[in-house]
Amino acid sequence: MVTIPLDRSMNNVSIRCEAENGALDHPLVATKVIYVLYPPKRVIVRHPEHDPQMIVGQTARLTCNVPSSNPAAEISWEFDSGNSNKPVVEKGQYLYNRTSSEYGGWEVENFVTFTPTEKMHGSSVRCIASHPLWNDVKSNSYILNVFYPPRVVVDGPISIVVGEGESFRENISVVANPPVASYRWRKNGIYFENTIGSVYTRGSLIGGKAVTPSDTGIYTLVANNIYGSVNISMKITVEYPARVTFITSPVIASVGEEVVLECEADGVPKKKGMVKWMRGTSELKNLVPGEEKRAVLRLNATHENSGPYVCVADNGVGRPNYTTAYLLVKKPPQIIRSRGSDRAAGPLGGRARLRCRASAVPGVNFQWSLEGQPAYIQHNSSKYLFHDRQLDHSTFESTLWIIGLDERDYSRRVRCGVSNNLGNDNIYIGIGPPTNPDVPTELEVVNVTDKTALLSWVTGFDGGSDQTFEIRYQMRGSLKNAKSINVSESQAILTGLEPEKIYYVQIRAVNEQGRTSEFSLPAIEIHTLNLNGVDVQKALVNEESFSRTTLIAFFAGLVILLLINCILLCYLHRRQRRKKIQEKTEIVRTLNPSSDGAVRPVQMYGAIGGGTPAISRRPDSMNTNKSELVDPADIDSQSQRTVIEVSPNGYMQRYDPNYYDPNVIVEYDTDPIYYSKINKNNGGLSNNMSNITYSAVPHPEPPENSRLIDNNRYGEILVNSNGTLTRNNGGSLNGSRHVLMDSPRRYRTGLLGTLPNYSSNQGAYGQYPTSPQDLPPLPTDSSNNNNYGVYMSHQRSPPPPAQMFSTFAHPGGVRTTSTSNMPLPDGDLV
Repeated sequence: MVTIPLDRSMNNVSIRCEAENGALDHPLVATKVIYVLYPPKRVIVRHPEHDPQMIVGQTARLTCNVPSSNPAAEISWEFDSGNSNKPVVEKGQYLYNRTSSEYGGWEVENFVTFTPTEKMHGSSVRCIASHPLWNDVKSNSYILNVFYPPRVVVDGPISIVVGEGESFRENISVVANPPVASYRWRKNGIYFENTIGSVYTRGSLIGGKAVTPSDTGIYTLVANNIYGSVNISMKITVEYPARVTFITSPVIASVGEEVVLECEADGVPKKKGMVKWMRGTSELKNLVPGEEKRAVLRLNATHENSGPYVCVADNGVGRPNYTTAYLLVKKPPQIIRSRGSDRAAGPLGGRARLRCRASAVPGVNFQWSLEGQPAYIQHNSSKYLFHDRQLDHSTFESTLWIIGLDERDYSRRVRCGVSNNLGNDNIYIGIGPPTNPDVPTELEVVNVTDKTALLSWVTGFDGGSDQTFEIRYQMRGSLKNAKSINVSESQAILTGLEPEKIYYVQIRAVNEQGRTSEFSLPAIEIHTLNLNGVDVQKALVNEESFSRTTLIAFFAGLVILLLINCILLCYLHRRQRRKKIQEKTEIVRTLNPSSDGAVRPVQMYGAIGGGTPAISRRPDSMNTNKSELVDPADIDSQSQRTVIEVSPNGYMQRYDPNYYDPNVIVEYDTDPIYYSKINKNNGGLSNNMSNITYSAVPHPEPPENSRLIDNNRYGEILVNSNGTLTRNNGGSLNGSRHVLMDSPRRYRTGLLGTLPNYSSNQGAYGQYPTSPQDLPPLPTDSSNNNNYGVYMSHQRSPPPPAQMFSTFAHPGGVRTTSTSNMPLPDGDLV
């Protein structure tokens, strides 16, 4: 037994075994052919030499050759599908399977056919040689090189939208094998090289810088290689704000005539309703609604609707475009009178310029003449030069130069007359020596941003020469000097301002002669906006105003509530006071009953304060009711009450006048003979009592020129006609408790406790009557309804005496009743 290591070279090799010994004449021989199983050393994959290129869409062939193997190899193909886990397996076709001269094995050749695609370019195809008797598997890969024409790596159409003045850049990706040999571009079907308008190209790159609307169009790229070409188109749209391209202006018409205003606009993008007519802030009805580019307006011409009409074109891109059309309704000329329009100035020997402006439709004729002279200045001369011009559609101006001024030119005015076929107007312009220009007025802020402000003002008389305007401005709180700019128009723009600042601005006029006006006062404020375009100062003011308004409303409501509470408290207090007085009255009525058990009557009297002079005396009427003297509803607010206890028989009891105690209830013993009747005689009293008034009539006064006798202390006291008291002997009145007659408190501090004891009939009112016969006759008019103790003469017995209370002492004396045994309530009882 022998062990031999095998390899592929021993395939089909015979092995001879000989056996011999002495017994054999010839050796025994045995042979054996060895079959060695082996896989191939290599696998060869190739493309046919007669067709070396693999083109997309055309059939391709690959061959796999196994030079030597034993046994013959089994061939399979694997195509890479992009998913390495699942390749595409093909069996192919065998060309031959024959014995190889190499090692005596088998040579196998197999081929596969397929149609390559663009996706196969760069992928691999593997030929696999295998057999179940082999331990190993041999394979080889082939990288596909698929040729295909150019292709654009974009799905769908390409569209580029860019704003006017902006830039763009777009690179179009094109793939091809072999690579693209050439690129060509065309716009709207026309080829161009590298640049057209603001658009440029570099290979498959296209871009633009500061594009304009003319750069809008269809751009096409054409790419070529040896296997084909491709083209791709893109739409470049340059968006720009809508702008008016046509408008009918001016339109001149007579009153009542129908006119049509038309406006057309262009812009990208186009939108319905992007063109409209405006009058002020109101939008007018379009006769062609839904139009994208046109708006039509129909009007009936009147003087009221004449003037500017604005066509607004707005497509949402940039700012709206405003274009003004003028409807001019025919009208007579009218002089435009402004500050200084009736003045001109120039030095003696020099010249003066007179300007005359008028408004008229359709035109106007100017005529200059001197005051007092009917002839017009019709031609230019060495003394007078004039020329006319039109400032706008309805404003015209004529300028007259007067050369070689003298005193006569100062003393006479120049007349400017204007006329057309509808009417005329005129103005007289005076000439004087040069003066300072007028201060510009109505300085205001028209518009403001974060860094700029637009100002406007009204110019005045220029002083006799052209004037410019100096604008001085300074930031609030800045320590730097104020800045100034000079302009010649009636508007100016301040630049270089700082955001969110406040600037103070003034203006003055400066003419060519160097004369200046004063700066305008007061200085106006400019509030610059912040970077977001918001007026921060105004917003703060609005917030403060809102807070202040809220606080004011709150406090106003609080004050109203307090007033309501005060009114309610006053009402409740008054009601409680009235109720308390009524309770006191009832208490007094029942405190000291009469001997027969009946309740003693109580009479209440009021003393009207001095604050109501309109009712201080009885009205001048023959039929005056008691209700006319004092309004019962106002007693509490106008009077101080006195409660008097009255005896059941209607008379007060007498008391010792030498006794006086302030803590008592005062009672009078009343006799009707001690009271004079009240005669209505023009509002006064009869006889010597004509000026006497009692508590029933407000503000009682003593009789005029009567005397008060105070033998104990004061001597003789005179009562004067003005209501004051003097002592006849010149003595002093100090210490007297009597007050002036016009004092509003005399009802409470009368002479009850201070006057002497009258033992005779001489009293405070002069001589008192001692019997009814001494009284003046009573009136017999039955219509007299006076209820103050006046009774009728035809009655057999007088009525109950009038319960009257006077601040003057009565001769009968006063009785005081002690209140020590009776609980008096707090209040007005005396």
